[in-house]
Amino acid sequence: MGYQVNKGVGQPLDFFGLKSQYIIYFLIGIVLAFVMFFSLQFWNKVAAFVIAISIAGVTYFGIHWANKKFGIHGVSFSMARKMLPSRVSPRRIRRFVQIKSSTKS
Repeated sequence: MGYQVNKGVGQPLDFFGLKSQYIIYFLIGIVLAFVMFFSLQFWNKVAAFVIAISIAGVTYFGIHWANKKFGIHGVSFSMARKMLPSRVSPRRIRRFVQIKSSTKS
């Protein structure tokens, strides 16, 4: 009696090349395209179709580009990197220098 080993445990979710959070972003974009199509359909069917196809195309190519450029956690890491300060204020450095010099005495 042998047991099967599930080799996919611990791997990121992959759907047609999209990984983890990009699948959710892609689904949100496609749902937005459908909503725009059905809401604008009563106004002008050709314009609604063109707008929906353009939203879906931008979503498809934009999400695949971000997936290729940033990787699995890249968007979160790049957003966190942008939140970091570009430099440390001199006022803060003085506090650390005073603490450091007082501990040596």
